[in-house]
Amino acid sequence: MAARFGLASGLLAVLAGCADLPPSFRRPPGPLPPLTLPAADGRAAKVLIGDGFGYIVNRAAMAQALGGTVLRVTRVSAPELSYSDGLLAKKVAEAYCAEFNRGLNPVAYGKFSAPASWMFEGGCL
Repeated sequence: MAARFGLASGLLAVLAGCADLPPSFRRPPGPLPPLTLPAADGRAAKVLIGDGFGYIVNRAAMAQALGGTVLRVTRVSAPELSYSDGLLAKKVAEAYCAEFNRGLNPVAYGKFSAPASWMFEGGCL
């Protein structure tokens, strides 16, 4: 038993000195650092999520909003977002935040806002 342990630890010591480890021995990369969010001035950012439609996300400052920012999601092409598109709008907001290596604020709840858009208070973390 001790011989096996010695052999295994010796093998690990040899592998530790190698620069080219096999993929199964490499440590997975850590999470990417979050990028700086653009100013919350209402500028539009185009987001594509792979469903064939284009979406616009505006990040705006709002003093009474949770976290001080709001994400407004609208669809560029027809059909416009409706009251029943909340989950789709949330996926678009999550994709927007993912572009900056961030997540959508988990306490951000969406609400439908005229004309044909969804708002998420709290923005990206």
